[in-house]
Amino acid sequence: MGLIQHKKEAYWFYRFVSPVYDRWVNPLFWTPEQRGAALELARLDDSRLRTLDVGAGTGFSTVGIVERIEANAVTMLDQSHDQLRRADAKPELEGCRKLVGDAEALPFADDSFDRYVSCGSIEYWPDPARAIAEAHRVVRPGGTVLVVGPLPPRRRLARLVADAWMLFPTAAQYRAWFEAAGFEDIQELRLAPPWGRGSGESGYALAIAGRASETGPPSTPASAIEDVREPWTLRRLLRFAAGSLAGAAFVPVGFVLHLRARRIPGTDDVRAAGMLAGIRLPDSWLAAPITLWRFSRPHTLVGTTTSILGIYAIAAAELPGVALGDGVTDLALTVLAGAAVNIYIVGLNQCEDVEIDRINKPWLPIPAGRLGLRAAWRLVIGSGVVAAGLAVTQGWVEVAAVGAALAVGTAYSSPPLRLKRFPAAAAASISLVRACVVNVGVYLHFARALGGRGELSPLPAPIIALTLFVLPFSFAIAVLKDVPDAEGDRRFRIATFTVRLGPSVAFKIGMAALTAAYLGMAILGALFLESASPWVLVLGHLACLAVLWRLALQVDPTDAASFGRFYMRVWALFFVEYLLVPVAVLAGPGTST
Repeated sequence: MGLIQHKKEAYWFYRFVSPVYDRWVNPLFWTPEQRGAALELARLDDSRLRTLDVGAGTGFSTVGIVERIEANAVTMLDQSHDQLRRADAKPELEGCRKLVGDAEALPFADDSFDRYVSCGSIEYWPDPARAIAEAHRVVRPGGTVLVVGPLPPRRRLARLVADAWMLFPTAAQYRAWFEAAGFEDIQELRLAPPWGRGSGESGYALAIAGRASETGPPSTPASAIEDVREPWTLRRLLRFAAGSLAGAAFVPVGFVLHLRARRIPGTDDVRAAGMLAGIRLPDSWLAAPITLWRFSRPHTLVGTTTSILGIYAIAAAELPGVALGDGVTDLALTVLAGAAVNIYIVGLNQCEDVEIDRINKPWLPIPAGRLGLRAAWRLVIGSGVVAAGLAVTQGWVEVAAVGAALAVGTAYSSPPLRLKRFPAAAAASISLVRACVVNVGVYLHFARALGGRGELSPLPAPIIALTLFVLPFSFAIAVLKDVPDAEGDRRFRIATFTVRLGPSVAFKIGMAALTAAYLGMAILGALFLESASPWVLVLGHLACLAVLWRLALQVDPTDAASFGRFYMRVWALFFVEYLLVPVAVLAGPGTST
């Protein structure tokens, strides 16, 4: 089974995905043209047919149904309140009946409907055979059942990611489930979005329909039914986290695989992605976001975002009356403020270091000629204004945190202080922002905004432990980032640890700090964090430490290109930390939901 092919995991997955589902998911993977072709198999040839849409979600497929069927004859069923709330906002679905329910245990009497439709839901069903048998039960004899779902990708990497995420049945499996449920006159139709046509795939998705027989299914599957209300366990949390990451990776992996198959000449990945989605974007629309993305130093931006998300998860576990999913708007604004601070700091450094970057990082937008210095300064100033403006609307703690981050970033890069010239001061600057300002400031914000606490509420033990972990980790990042940049730093008299001591010694200093951080969290965290799972802390941190040392033993600190790749993998471990500690807290003895 896929990691998200479970009711509780799927429920929470869509609680976070639902705000962007209609805008970003459907336009790429489930288009009106696909929907129209699939619904032809449902034989919606009478506007008064009683029609059930199972896994209706935000109502995208239901919109196609009500183009053929009167809305008051349509029932929408989904296990996610959040998805159905978004369907409520669509005027064309106002007359539809909307229910929260389970596809594997439909809350209807036998023969209640003339038509049954389910599009894009089967991949999350733990027991598809049971659900399809249920479809036969609630549809009158002679009625039609239509199910639309994904097919396994042909390419190995895409298939591995897909199988880790959710269920991707074969066409033979779909047909076997329909036959076992007693359906007759089974018809199939292969579907693909615009970017999936002609790619060599045997099919992207399958629409399969059958006519309900008089006798019904010969037998009903007897497996136990999962319940979305089941409590969180360590296994569930790990499944949810890993499955969500696989789901997040599915879109870019699909784009890359399609690019390899089509080999569109003269396009970069972003433009090709737009073409694959059936959207033609002018060059002028693409240049700005691509340049801004590179200017933002993506690894730092992702690091800031994952930090905020991890702290939010810890806050939801530690604050009474707060649950995951609460305060999503506040979370989004916090991520925006963090991104603005991040762009200000890294952008200011690029504006001040143009000549150094021509040697060390000639691919950055300014030395590469893709971004003028004046425009870069505008981005920096604008980001600072946005961050400060968001902070002012919140409270003095937020103002102090954002102000401290902006001040440290300015002192690091700009005269007269330009702390980056001094290795200890430079490392301390980065550690202060990453460890103290982000962890402490963001938690205090969530404690006040979500938990109703005072502006200086006590810090919970997981936040203190995470701060103490990030101090040596961010110090190591500060030391290791300069190892590949020795040539430009030496020429412009930036006395980094690498310039002063050599790349091998700087590498050893960084590795010592990282090792201390991991061992400290594995041992002391497991002993003193009573609200966290000691097994997650110990096994997770020791596993990360083993990965780190395996990478370290393969790298040559005098090879700039090789070391650059190693440095980015250290950042990847930084991202993992803000997943690992929240999972340990959510799996701890004090968390039951």
